[in-house]
Amino acid sequence: MGSSLSSENTESVIVDERQLEREEEENKKKVDEEKSIEEKREQAEDALRLKKNEEAITKVQNEVVRIQTKTNLLAEECEAWEKRENLHAVTTEEKNNLRNSIRKCIEYNECLLKALIILDGVSGADYRQKRKEKVNEVQHLMNHIDKIQHQLTALESLPEEQQEPPQKEGGTSDEAMEEEQSDDKEKTKKRKQDGQPAIE
Repeated sequence: MGSSLSSENTESVIVDERQLEREEEENKKKVDEEKSIEEKREQAEDALRLKKNEEAITKVQNEVVRIQTKTNLLAEECEAWEKRENLHAVTTEEKNNLRNSIRKCIEYNECLLKALIILDGVSGADYRQKRKEKVNEVQHLMNHIDKIQHQLTALESLPEEQQEPPQKEGGTSDEAMEEEQSDDKEKTKKRKQDGQPAIE
C-alpha cells in the first residue's frame, strides 16, 4: 500500500516537472517572439527613417539644382546690366523686368529655405554637413539678390529715356509755321506798295 502511494507521488512529481518545463519553454518562446517583433519593428523604423532622410536629401538636392540654374541666369542678367553703357536709356519696362527678376530670386531663396527645413530633423554628421552646404547655397543666392537690388537702385536714380514725339504726316512744325507767317507778311507789304489790297 505504501509502495503504491510512493509510486503515485513520484509520477505526480514527474508530471509537475514536465509541466513546469513546458511552461518555461512556452514563456521563453513568447519572450523570444516579442523580442523578435520588437527588433523587426525597430528595423522597420530605422529603414523608414533612412528612407525619409534619403528622400529629404534628394528633394533638397533637386531643389538646389533647380535654384542654382535660376540663380546663374539671374547672375548673367546682373552682369549684363553692369556691362551696359547706356544706363540712362533704361526704359520703365526694363526696370520692371529687373524688379521681376528680384522677386523671382527671393522666391527661389524661400523655396530653398523651406527645403532646408526638411533637414532640421535629420540626424548624423553626413546630413549635417549636407545641410551646411545648402545653407551656403542660400547665402550664395542672397548675394545675387543684393547684387540685383543694387543694380535696380542705381537704375531708379537715372531718368528714363526721353524720346521726341513723332510728327504727324502732313502736319507742320512750329518752325515751318513761323516761316509761313513771315512770308505772308512780306507778300502783304509788297501788295500795299503796289497799290493792291492785302489778302486776309
